[in-house]
Amino acid sequence: MIELGVGTGAITSEILTRLRPDARLYAIDVNPVFVRHIQGRIRDSRLVPILGSAEELGKLMKDVRTGRADAIVSSLGLTNMGERQRSRIMGQAVGCLSPGGLLSQFQYLHAGGEPNWLRSVGLRRFSEERFLRRYFGSVSSERVMRNLPPAMVFTCRR
Repeated sequence: MIELGVGTGAITSEILTRLRPDARLYAIDVNPVFVRHIQGRIRDSRLVPILGSAEELGKLMKDVRTGRADAIVSSLGLTNMGERQRSRIMGQAVGCLSPGGLLSQFQYLHAGGEPNWLRSVGLRRFSEERFLRRYFGSVSSERVMRNLPPAMVFTCRR
């Protein structure tokens, strides 16, 4: 399993509580502070923290000598990225998933493609679902209103 955008490790910890005992979690972040933080905070032999960019995911996975992943969990802020960067990341993710693998992508509701008032406060419009459909045959979504701010979780299957 791969996690993109480890941050402070909140999702990392939850993944590890559900991960099989014989599995590995490759937790990737571009920020060395976050990678050091989870290395010091989470003591689990299944966790493999990696300093690196999701844009180089294929190379990173090759460097740690692992095959394709059954699942990728991404908290990356695709909304705040340019088209080229997010397309490269998603291409890398698709290339690292095994056939039938899934990607779970998190997005805050206020960062989605609607409503129109977002532009008036300086936020860019971006439809994450439309973007993800370019890479995956099946994309479903679920609103998570308990989260603050509320979020959308997309489940994408190859």
